[in-house]
Amino acid sequence: MIANQFLIAFFAETLTKAGFPITYAEVTQKFIGKSLKTCLEIIETSYNKPLPKKFVELCKEREIAPLQQELNSSRH
Repeated sequence: MIANQFLIAFFAETLTKAGFPITYAEVTQKFIGKSLKTCLEIIETSYNKPLPKKFVELCKEREIAPLQQELNSSRH
């Protein structure tokens, strides 16, 4: 579920970089409380084109990498 400010900003940025320009405000208006699957269906319908095949994996990588880096730096 798209719910907190960090995830909203991250989702908007990731979509925009993938060729689906969208603002933070649009994400909050269209996607709050919806499942990721539903959000992706709405996006594909709205833009009349499919998301990249590895979009979900890209999201996971981009979300997890900064967290891993922060954990690693806090251990030193």
